[in-house]
Amino acid sequence: MQTEVFEKMGEARSIEELRRIVGEAREIARRYRRGLEGADPSEMVIRRRISRLHYDKRCVQAAVVSAYRRWGG
Repeated sequence: MQTEVFEKMGEARSIEELRRIVGEAREIARRYRRGLEGADPSEMVIRRRISRLHYDKRCVQAAVVSAYRRWGG
């Protein structure tokens, strides 16, 4: 969805043109949103393999490990 919206917005060569196509970009988003009504939530899960359980720096992986531990993992 984002790619299609950005491609539509990329057609604009000025702010005025962008204002003229904003309705089309919103319709693209609406079309995808309507498609979610019957979607299986399990198909929207983001999966990523985490190779360590300790991270020295703050990152997405560290936040996931921390949340997993808080929830009893």
